[in-house]
Amino acid sequence: MNTNRRIGLIWLFILLAGQVYAQCDSIKAGDFLEKARLRLIERDYSGATTWAEKARNEYFRCGHWRGFILSNNIKGESLVATSSRGRAIDLLEGTFELVSDKVGPLDSAWYSTFVLLGRGYASRTKSTPAVNYLQTAQRVRATDSVRISLGQAFVDIGRFDSALALYESMIREDSTRSDARDFIAWAYAAMGDYGQMSATADRALELDSSMTVHRYNKAFACFKLGDFRKADSLFRAARSIDIQKGEKNFENVSLELARLVFQKEPDRNAERLWKESLGLGDEPMGLFVAYDEPPQLIGGYAFIKRHLKYPEPARQEGIEGKVILKAIVSERGEVLDVDVLDESPERYGFGTAGRDVLYLCRFQPAKAKGKGVKVSITVPITFRLKN
Repeated sequence: MNTNRRIGLIWLFILLAGQVYAQCDSIKAGDFLEKARLRLIERDYSGATTWAEKARNEYFRCGHWRGFILSNNIKGESLVATSSRGRAIDLLEGTFELVSDKVGPLDSAWYSTFVLLGRGYASRTKSTPAVNYLQTAQRVRATDSVRISLGQAFVDIGRFDSALALYESMIREDSTRSDARDFIAWAYAAMGDYGQMSATADRALELDSSMTVHRYNKAFACFKLGDFRKADSLFRAARSIDIQKGEKNFENVSLELARLVFQKEPDRNAERLWKESLGLGDEPMGLFVAYDEPPQLIGGYAFIKRHLKYPEPARQEGIEGKVILKAIVSERGEVLDVDVLDESPERYGFGTAGRDVLYLCRFQPAKAKGKGVKVSITVPITFRLKN
């Protein structure tokens, strides 16, 4: 065997070995990606992030760019779920800048990227980039979910004609769809056209009278048009159906509507409606309960300061921040749920740290007529570095 042939075979062996190695990396990466997906489904966002990063690194090593994108999408979803929307936006936009020349912008791998970016910007009330990303997502894959989010973004920036055209296209595809008429009704509400909102809700009810959301829309339109008694009647009918079906649509929508009706027409009927809507049977829901004594944090603010963990990325960069949280405190003083209303700055994990410490808190419950009641409270937390 001559020298040139020997050298050629050596290079071929190296090339084949490299391909096998890359293939092994891809298989390993696929396993990591599947584990990340399962953790995401289980809402184990820390685990999903860990496995997604492992998958991303393996895919990067073997040049599998679609896998790289899919891995970062899962990490992005985990960041969004933990209220780190700013970090999710940075990650996903960085991914697009890095590999968009390797994977075309209309490849299906980008679908979740664009949807997450669109919804991320929408949640930060930056509706113009939200519209741009959601329109791109729609070009990749025209799903109902994207069209609904895009329509909402159009409404947010005042492009009502675009929103209505989008929702009406869904109806043209299936004239029996009543849910699309709900989105049209909400668009008319944003425009202040409650007559059209009422008419749209009527049509939705004709198509499907079992959907209580149609009744709530009609009730809200009646309330805005000044027909408080009809709003009262529709509200109570919808709430009764929800209770019978074991659903909880009324927990957010109907309580607020009941409060508004009671404020506008405080007669005995409305007062009874308002009191009834504070609970199911004898169990108070309490989000709008008028209490005699507010909830008191056991240990005071010193408890929060003692247990608050400063986000390490912010500490390393010398960043201070503030969050405003909304918490639901039960009639026993337990923290049932925490939402981040505002986080400044967003990229450093202040929201997550605030939520974590608030879940550790216990309260002396709010009281109404001597009994503990469930209430919603707002808690500001400031993060300051020690000198």
